[in-house]
Amino acid sequence: MLGFDFNSPYDSSMEQGIFEQARAAVEQPKNLFATTCQLESFIGAMRTKLKLPLLDKPLPIRNASNHISQKQDIEEFEDSISKIREILHMDQDLYNIVRRKSEKYFA
Repeated sequence: MLGFDFNSPYDSSMEQGIFEQARAAVEQPKNLFATTCQLESFIGAMRTKLKLPLLDKPLPIRNASNHISQKQDIEEFEDSISKIREILHMDQDLYNIVRRKSEKYFA
Protein backbone atom coordinates (compact mmCIF):
# COMPACT_ATOMS: atom_id res chain seq x y z
CA MET A 1 0.00 0.00 0.00
CA LEU A 2 2.90 2.33 0.65
CA GLY A 3 3.54 4.10 -2.63
CA PHE A 4 0.25 3.14 -4.33
CA ASP A 5 -2.25 5.94 -4.76
CA PHE A 6 -5.34 3.77 -5.50
CA ASN A 7 -6.51 6.26 -8.17
CA SER A 8 -6.30 3.61 -10.87
CA PRO A 9 -6.56 -0.17 -10.95
CA TYR A 10 -3.36 -2.04 -10.18
CA ASP A 11 -1.34 -3.33 -13.10
CA SER A 12 2.01 -5.12 -12.89
CA SER A 13 3.57 -2.44 -15.11
CA MET A 14 3.17 -0.06 -12.12
CA GLU A 15 5.49 -2.10 -9.85
CA GLN A 16 8.66 -0.04 -10.33
CA GLY A 17 6.82 3.26 -9.81
CA ILE A 18 5.15 1.95 -6.65
CA PHE A 19 8.52 0.77 -5.35
CA GLU A 20 10.15 4.16 -6.07
CA GLN A 21 7.35 6.05 -4.27
CA ALA A 22 7.53 3.70 -1.29
CA ARG A 23 11.32 3.98 -1.11
CA ALA A 24 11.09 7.79 -1.27
CA ALA A 25 8.63 7.76 1.64
CA VAL A 26 10.85 5.47 3.70
CA GLU A 27 13.94 7.56 2.99
CA GLN A 28 12.35 10.85 4.04
CA PRO A 29 14.25 11.94 7.18
CA LYS A 30 11.09 12.87 9.09
CA ASN A 31 9.34 9.55 8.38
CA LEU A 32 10.01 6.70 10.77
CA PHE A 33 9.43 3.08 9.84
CA ALA A 34 10.43 -0.11 11.62
CA THR A 35 10.12 -3.83 11.04
CA THR A 36 7.90 -5.93 13.29
CA CYS A 37 11.04 -7.34 14.92
CA GLN A 38 11.75 -3.82 16.16
CA LEU A 39 8.22 -3.17 17.43
CA GLU A 40 9.11 -2.97 21.11
CA SER A 41 11.97 -0.54 20.45
CA PHE A 42 9.75 1.46 18.09
CA ILE A 43 6.99 1.79 20.69
CA GLY A 44 9.53 2.80 23.34
CA ALA A 45 11.06 5.41 21.05
CA MET A 46 7.66 6.84 20.15
CA ARG A 47 6.62 6.88 23.81
CA THR A 48 9.73 8.89 24.64
CA LYS A 49 9.43 11.18 21.61
CA LEU A 50 5.76 11.90 22.35
CA LYS A 51 6.40 12.14 26.12
CA LEU A 52 3.80 9.47 26.91
CA PRO A 53 3.82 7.78 30.34
CA LEU A 54 4.97 4.18 30.63
CA LEU A 55 2.31 1.50 30.81
CA ASP A 56 1.59 -0.08 34.20
CA LYS A 57 1.99 -3.52 32.62
CA PRO A 58 2.68 -4.89 29.13
CA LEU A 59 -0.23 -5.03 26.74
CA PRO A 60 -1.64 -8.53 26.23
CA ILE A 61 -0.70 -10.28 23.02
CA ARG A 62 -3.57 -10.10 20.58
CA ASN A 63 -3.53 -12.87 18.04
CA ALA A 64 -6.66 -13.36 15.99
CA SER A 65 -5.27 -16.37 14.14
CA ASN A 66 -6.91 -19.74 14.49
CA HIS A 67 -4.33 -22.19 13.18
CA ILE A 68 -6.74 -25.12 13.26
CA SER A 69 -9.36 -23.49 11.04
CA GLN A 70 -6.63 -22.00 8.83
CA LYS A 71 -4.71 -25.27 8.40
CA GLN A 72 -5.62 -25.64 4.71
CA ASP A 73 -4.79 -21.98 3.98
CA ILE A 74 -1.44 -22.31 5.76
CA GLU A 75 -0.57 -25.45 3.79
CA GLU A 76 -1.49 -23.73 0.54
CA PHE A 77 0.67 -20.75 1.47
CA GLU A 78 3.61 -22.96 2.45
CA ASP A 79 3.37 -24.79 -0.88
CA SER A 80 3.70 -21.41 -2.63
CA ILE A 81 6.61 -19.94 -0.68
CA SER A 82 9.21 -20.45 -3.42
CA LYS A 83 6.95 -18.74 -6.01
CA ILE A 84 6.16 -15.92 -3.58
CA ARG A 85 9.87 -15.30 -2.99
CA GLU A 86 10.45 -15.12 -6.75
CA ILE A 87 7.93 -12.34 -7.25
CA LEU A 88 8.51 -10.33 -4.07
CA HIS A 89 12.04 -9.14 -4.71
CA MET A 90 11.04 -5.44 -4.62
CA ASP A 91 9.16 -5.99 -1.36
CA GLN A 92 12.28 -7.60 0.11
CA ASP A 93 14.41 -4.69 -1.13
CA LEU A 94 12.05 -2.21 0.54
CA TYR A 95 12.04 -4.26 3.75
CA ASN A 96 15.85 -4.20 3.74
CA ILE A 97 15.85 -0.40 3.33
CA VAL A 98 13.42 -0.05 6.27
CA ARG A 99 15.50 -2.44 8.40
CA ARG A 100 18.79 -0.65 7.68
CA LYS A 101 17.31 2.80 8.34
CA SER A 102 15.58 1.72 11.53
CA GLU A 103 18.68 -0.08 12.83
CA LYS A 104 20.49 3.27 12.75
CA TYR A 105 17.65 4.87 14.68
CA PHE A 106 17.24 2.11 17.26
CA ALA A 107 20.95 1.27 17.69
